[in-house]
Amino acid sequence: MHSKTNQWDEILQKWKISSLYEEQRLALEFLNQGKSGLLVLPTGRGKSLVFQLWASQPSAFVVVLTPLIALISDQVKRARALGLRAAGLHSAMEGGQKDKVLEQIKKSELQLLFVTPERYRSQKFLEAIESKEISLCVVDEAHLISQWGHDFRPDYQRISEIIKKNKISLVLGLTATATEVVKKDIQQQLFTKESFLIEASVARPELALHIHEVVSLEEKAKWILNWRKSNPGSAIIYSSLIQTLYKLETLLKPLKESLRIYHGDLSYQNRKKVQKEFIEQDNLILLATPAFGLGIDKKNIRAVIHVELPGSIESYYQEVGRAGRDGLFSQAHLLYDQDDLLIQMEFIKWANPEGAYLSYLYKWLSEIKLRLNQYTLEDIKEKIHFHSKRDYRLETSLRQFERWGFVQESQGSLCGYSWNDSESDEFHQKNWNDFTSQFKERTSFQQKKLYDLLQFLKNKEDCRMVQITKYFGQKIDKPCYQCDNCRLNEP
Repeated sequence: MHSKTNQWDEILQKWKISSLYEEQRLALEFLNQGKSGLLVLPTGRGKSLVFQLWASQPSAFVVVLTPLIALISDQVKRARALGLRAAGLHSAMEGGQKDKVLEQIKKSELQLLFVTPERYRSQKFLEAIESKEISLCVVDEAHLISQWGHDFRPDYQRISEIIKKNKISLVLGLTATATEVVKKDIQQQLFTKESFLIEASVARPELALHIHEVVSLEEKAKWILNWRKSNPGSAIIYSSLIQTLYKLETLLKPLKESLRIYHGDLSYQNRKKVQKEFIEQDNLILLATPAFGLGIDKKNIRAVIHVELPGSIESYYQEVGRAGRDGLFSQAHLLYDQDDLLIQMEFIKWANPEGAYLSYLYKWLSEIKLRLNQYTLEDIKEKIHFHSKRDYRLETSLRQFERWGFVQESQGSLCGYSWNDSESDEFHQKNWNDFTSQFKERTSFQQKKLYDLLQFLKNKEDCRMVQITKYFGQKIDKPCYQCDNCRLNEP
């Protein structure tokens, strides 16, 4: 163990990194013992460094499963800057680029490979990687695997199948925030034997949390304009809705030169351009939906402002955690309007289709099953009479139908799916209640999360950081002395 520790120190010196946090070093020691596990470290505390060090070993081949294509190029760039042979593989790459990476995999030329979980559906990729020994599989943003987490992704639930099917023996889950129930769920899904759990304090002493009740978007814009006069530097302003970003851009006209907009409906190239500008410049304000932020490597963000409610304390704290990663004083402001609650209640509804909707959709799809591949998603929405732009029940339902075996992904299909006749109607009827009950459970669970957030907003007595750490099952010895409640209640 001692020689291995010295090896890490030599590499750290080469990479001009002074030392490891205790949690990082402990995780590496467990991995060296052949133990899989979960590492929970706040944003900016160097989760990536753990797998980068592991990949630096002779003959290492580390595969990192990551949620967003937009993250991969930055992760590859950072790894290569350390001298690692790294590559990414994703659907936005051109055919020639993909073939080059596949050839590198076959020839064992890579130490570090970044892919999304969906890549394991590609036959070419499976053929390239099937004979390779993966020395470590890393599940980045591991909270996405849990339906009890704040940003559940159904595709992430395939990861446990990927690990078993490819006989991967060493697995490392990484996340910045997770409640007790989410940590337990991650461990049950990812690890087949005894595993380790390493968790640092979620407290951020350099981050001042403030809650303000501000009525209307116009008043929120006035607040931001006034705040900006004495608060320069990089800042992120989050809203839940894309339309709010553009309304806010108009209302913040005096700041127009320093404003940029980022959301999931922008093209990949536009998102990449905006992200690059924000990272490289030091006085921009980014108006963004929560689509921005995962894995962003910018340490000197001075403030994060929410103009609409996030869906949970986990979402809120992960997003504000992007400020002050350099350890210097930073701010988080949530501008709260009672009407914002309706937006999140809609999101919960759209993310968890009711049984009646699922039944109606299943019946309609089964009737046009031979022609399903001729319909676009918009065609289907029109046929089943749901027109709200924020109604994502169809997308959610199709992803689950694919997981349940009702439909299958199809590249030649306009909607992305074709009907799957491999399961009988009798099977569907027998298991229907089991299939749909999870949406009922998730609806109740997410409503409870939203209630917890509202209680946090309304609590004007207790230190904000004390409340946060308590929510995540931890505690701190003293209040932060800098949040809105500490300032309001100071003697």
